[in-house]
Amino acid sequence: MVPARKNAGSSEDTIHFSVLDEFRPRTVNPPKEITQDSWGSRYLIIAAILCLAAIPYFADEIGFLCALLHAHAGDADSQHMVAQHFLQGVGITQNKEHASKWFRRASDNGDHRAGYNLALSHVHRTHESLQPGEAEVLIKRAADAGLEEAIYALEYTCAGGKCRR
Repeated sequence: MVPARKNAGSSEDTIHFSVLDEFRPRTVNPPKEITQDSWGSRYLIIAAILCLAAIPYFADEIGFLCALLHAHAGDADSQHMVAQHFLQGVGITQNKEHASKWFRRASDNGDHRAGYNLALSHVHRTHESLQPGEAEVLIKRAADAGLEEAIYALEYTCAGGKCRR
Protein backbone atom coordinates (compact mmCIF):
# COMPACT_ATOMS: atom_id res chain seq x y z
CA MET A 1 0.00 0.00 0.00
CA VAL A 2 1.24 3.44 -0.82
CA PRO A 3 0.50 6.23 1.64
CA ALA A 4 -0.99 9.35 0.13
CA ARG A 5 -0.78 12.75 1.80
CA LYS A 6 -3.86 14.93 1.85
CA ASN A 7 -3.70 18.62 2.41
CA ALA A 8 0.07 18.70 2.27
CA GLY A 9 0.35 22.36 3.25
CA SER A 10 -2.35 22.49 5.89
CA SER A 11 -2.17 22.09 9.61
CA GLU A 12 -4.07 18.81 9.32
CA ASP A 13 -1.23 16.75 7.90
CA THR A 14 -2.67 13.23 8.01
CA ILE A 15 -1.64 10.09 6.18
CA HIS A 16 -4.35 8.13 4.39
CA PHE A 17 -3.77 4.80 2.71
CA SER A 18 -5.37 4.27 -0.57
CA VAL A 19 -8.19 1.80 -0.13
CA LEU A 20 -7.96 0.78 -3.74
CA ASP A 21 -4.49 -0.76 -3.27
CA GLU A 22 -5.92 -3.35 -0.92
CA PHE A 23 -8.53 -4.49 -3.41
CA ARG A 24 -6.35 -4.57 -6.50
CA PRO A 25 -6.94 -7.90 -8.24
CA ARG A 26 -4.02 -10.29 -8.12
CA THR A 27 -3.44 -13.30 -10.27
CA VAL A 28 -3.22 -16.53 -8.30
CA ASN A 29 -2.48 -19.83 -9.95
CA PRO A 30 -4.81 -22.56 -8.76
CA PRO A 31 -3.08 -25.60 -7.26
CA LYS A 32 -2.67 -28.62 -9.47
CA GLU A 33 -5.08 -31.39 -8.74
CA ILE A 34 -3.57 -34.42 -7.14
CA THR A 35 -5.45 -37.54 -7.96
CA GLN A 36 -5.10 -40.98 -6.55
CA ASP A 37 -4.34 -42.30 -10.01
CA SER A 38 -1.32 -40.07 -10.62
CA TRP A 39 1.74 -41.86 -12.01
CA GLY A 40 4.05 -40.33 -9.42
CA SER A 41 2.31 -42.09 -6.57
CA ARG A 42 2.30 -45.36 -8.51
CA TYR A 43 6.07 -45.14 -9.05
CA LEU A 44 6.60 -44.32 -5.39
CA ILE A 45 4.59 -47.36 -4.28
CA ILE A 46 6.41 -49.64 -6.74
CA ALA A 47 9.80 -48.32 -5.57
CA ALA A 48 8.85 -48.89 -1.92
CA ILE A 49 7.77 -52.46 -2.63
CA LEU A 50 11.01 -53.18 -4.50
CA CYS A 51 13.08 -51.75 -1.64
CA LEU A 52 11.24 -53.88 0.90
CA ALA A 53 11.62 -56.96 -1.28
CA ALA A 54 15.39 -56.36 -1.60
CA ILE A 55 16.05 -56.20 2.16
CA PRO A 56 16.53 -59.97 2.62
CA TYR A 57 19.02 -60.07 -0.24
CA PHE A 58 21.12 -57.16 1.06
CA ALA A 59 20.74 -57.69 4.80
CA ASP A 60 24.47 -58.29 5.33
CA GLU A 61 25.44 -55.11 3.48
CA ILE A 62 22.81 -53.07 5.32
CA GLY A 63 23.96 -54.50 8.67
CA PHE A 64 27.58 -53.73 7.86
CA LEU A 65 26.81 -50.15 6.84
CA CYS A 66 24.77 -49.52 10.00
CA ALA A 67 27.53 -50.97 12.18
CA LEU A 68 30.15 -48.92 10.32
CA LEU A 69 28.18 -45.73 10.96
CA HIS A 70 28.06 -46.42 14.69
CA ALA A 71 31.69 -47.56 14.71
CA HIS A 72 32.86 -44.26 13.31
CA ALA A 73 30.87 -42.57 16.08
CA GLY A 74 33.03 -44.43 18.62
CA ASP A 75 30.76 -47.26 19.77
CA ALA A 76 33.03 -50.13 20.87
CA ASP A 77 30.44 -52.87 20.22
CA SER A 78 29.91 -51.61 16.68
CA GLN A 79 33.66 -51.39 16.13
CA HIS A 80 33.95 -55.02 17.19
CA MET A 81 31.10 -55.94 14.84
CA VAL A 82 32.76 -54.12 11.92
CA ALA A 83 35.99 -55.99 12.67
CA GLN A 84 34.09 -59.29 12.60
CA HIS A 85 32.53 -58.34 9.26
CA PHE A 86 35.97 -57.62 7.81
CA LEU A 87 37.46 -60.78 9.33
CA GLN A 88 34.74 -63.07 8.00
CA GLY A 89 33.95 -61.18 4.80
CA VAL A 90 30.25 -60.72 5.61
CA GLY A 91 28.69 -57.84 3.70
CA ILE A 92 32.13 -56.67 2.63
CA THR A 93 35.25 -58.13 1.03
CA GLN A 94 37.34 -60.02 3.57
CA ASN A 95 40.28 -57.93 4.78
CA LYS A 96 42.22 -59.13 7.83
CA GLU A 97 44.29 -55.95 8.10
CA HIS A 98 41.15 -53.82 8.36
CA ALA A 99 39.74 -56.32 10.84
CA SER A 100 42.82 -55.94 13.03
CA LYS A 101 42.58 -52.14 12.90
CA TRP A 102 38.93 -52.24 13.99
CA PHE A 103 39.71 -54.80 16.72
CA ARG A 104 42.41 -52.39 17.96
CA ARG A 105 39.95 -49.45 18.02
CA ALA A 106 37.32 -51.50 19.85
CA SER A 107 39.91 -52.80 22.31
CA ASP A 108 41.15 -49.26 22.98
CA ASN A 109 37.53 -48.27 23.69
CA GLY A 110 37.17 -51.02 26.31
CA ASP A 111 35.75 -53.99 24.39
CA HIS A 112 37.53 -57.01 25.91
CA ARG A 113 36.23 -59.41 23.23
CA ALA A 114 37.96 -57.25 20.62
CA GLY A 115 41.18 -57.32 22.64
CA TYR A 116 40.99 -61.09 22.81
CA ASN A 117 40.38 -61.31 19.04
CA LEU A 118 43.28 -58.93 18.44
CA ALA A 119 45.54 -61.17 20.54
CA LEU A 120 44.35 -64.23 18.61
CA SER A 121 45.07 -62.54 15.31
CA HIS A 122 48.59 -61.92 16.59
CA VAL A 123 48.97 -65.53 17.72
CA HIS A 124 47.73 -66.77 14.33
CA ARG A 125 50.14 -64.38 12.57
CA THR A 126 47.48 -62.34 10.80
CA HIS A 127 48.42 -59.17 12.69
CA GLU A 128 51.98 -58.24 13.58
CA SER A 129 51.68 -54.79 15.13
CA LEU A 130 51.42 -55.93 18.75
CA GLN A 131 54.32 -55.31 21.08
CA PRO A 132 56.00 -58.30 22.75
CA GLY A 133 53.80 -59.50 25.61
CA GLU A 134 50.84 -57.37 24.53
CA ALA A 135 48.84 -60.39 23.34
CA GLU A 136 49.16 -61.98 26.78
CA VAL A 137 48.04 -58.74 28.45
CA LEU A 138 45.00 -58.53 26.17
CA ILE A 139 44.05 -62.15 26.89
CA LYS A 140 44.45 -61.58 30.66
CA ARG A 141 42.21 -58.48 30.49
CA ALA A 142 39.57 -60.45 28.62
CA ALA A 143 39.83 -63.30 31.14
CA ASP A 144 39.52 -60.84 34.03
CA ALA A 145 36.37 -59.45 32.36
CA GLY A 146 34.91 -62.98 32.38
CA LEU A 147 35.27 -63.96 28.72
CA GLU A 148 35.20 -67.77 28.81
CA GLU A 149 37.34 -68.27 25.71
CA ALA A 150 40.04 -66.07 27.20
CA ILE A 151 39.91 -67.91 30.53
CA TYR A 152 40.32 -71.24 28.72
CA ALA A 153 43.14 -69.92 26.52
CA LEU A 154 44.93 -68.52 29.55
CA GLU A 155 44.59 -71.78 31.51
CA TYR A 156 45.75 -73.83 28.52
CA THR A 157 48.71 -71.54 27.88
CA CYS A 158 49.70 -71.38 31.53
CA ALA A 159 49.34 -75.16 31.95
CA GLY A 160 51.99 -75.53 29.25
CA GLY A 161 54.30 -73.21 31.19
CA LYS A 162 54.14 -70.43 28.61
CA CYS A 163 52.68 -67.76 30.92
CA ARG A 164 54.51 -65.05 32.76
CA ARG A 165 52.90 -64.49 36.11
